[in-house]
Amino acid sequence: MLCNRLPDFIRTHYEVHEWKHASAILSADFPDEWGDILDLLTEFRLRKSWITQGGGRKSQVSEYIDSFLYARGWQEKKFETGVVIDGQRLDSPTHQID
Repeated sequence: MLCNRLPDFIRTHYEVHEWKHASAILSADFPDEWGDILDLLTEFRLRKSWITQGGGRKSQVSEYIDSFLYARGWQEKKFETGVVIDGQRLDSPTHQID
């Protein structure tokens, strides 16, 4: 059950929805990553200035999350995708995945 896997702080401060047993899969198959996500959600504090000040490329919320996870060894990945039509490959570029 999802609620049993989440610390009290997260259950109290976030609205959480389960989708296709994601928490069971993450906690059992990827316990280190699951721990990182729980730590991030527990330590994160949304600052008013982060959402009221204009920005440029990336929001301060994204910067916080990225730096938190990068410090724990997470890396961005880029998927190269494409389709083949009548034997000719057409690239279908995507964005980077955190």
